[in-house]
Amino acid sequence: MSEVLLTGATSGLGRWLAPRLGQAGLTVLVHGRDKSKVERGVAEVEQAGGRAEGFVADLARLGDVDRLAGEVEGRPLTHLVNNAGVGFGERNGTREESKTAMNCAGPSTCSRPCGSPGRCCPR
Repeated sequence: MSEVLLTGATSGLGRWLAPRLGQAGLTVLVHGRDKSKVERGVAEVEQAGGRAEGFVADLARLGDVDRLAGEVEGRPLTHLVNNAGVGFGERNGTREESKTAMNCAGPSTCSRPCGSPGRCCPR
């Protein structure tokens, strides 16, 4: 069975896409920052006839990125959809650092090849 890790799967485009990926035959690894929203996302994929598992992590925190990588390591991942991101809000130093971590560092860290098939994230 092929699996897809869909970051930012609990709102917006990710929430719309998750059930459709499940209907297409992929097991959807539903990612989000809020546990209740992740649980809702898993339920929506299953209600659409797909299979899903939930993963909670804040991709603006590299420690969470590393933990998520460990949780999905060794799984038969065939797809990674780096959908999570931050783009709105007031410009200030802390917010800009968070946006950079979420939009650049998290996805790039989670997308680096590790030298073996089925692994999308470094340890």
